[in-house]
Amino acid sequence: MTSQASPASRGTANAGPRASRSRRRARSTDRHTLTGPVAWVDPHAALVVLRVEKTSLRARRFVGATVTVDLSGARVSAPDRNRDGEVSAADLLPGERVSIGITLPVGADRLPRVVAARSVACASFA
Repeated sequence: MTSQASPASRGTANAGPRASRSRRRARSTDRHTLTGPVAWVDPHAALVVLRVEKTSLRARRFVGATVTVDLSGARVSAPDRNRDGEVSAADLLPGERVSIGITLPVGADRLPRVVAARSVACASFA
């Protein structure tokens, strides 16, 4: 004699998988890319002043702004011009075109006085 499952334990035919709760949280920060020429470099403090000419889509409101960027924790991709074996803010030149990756709070209307950069890429360095 074969046993069959009771009608209550069979489930609903063609119901599909059970719905699960989404584990995604709302983002509190956005990543942006600012591109433009370097206006001023302070190699000792790892600060760069950038005139913003081009941005990522969500950061269009920052075009035309001048921003001070802290490069102390950034990944710098540029030629080692001072030949000290380390690529840093001292290797960037005024007038050089760079792209800087930053993280800002979602919906930020203004740039902070000093922005911490995540990455810096020199346009002339491939």
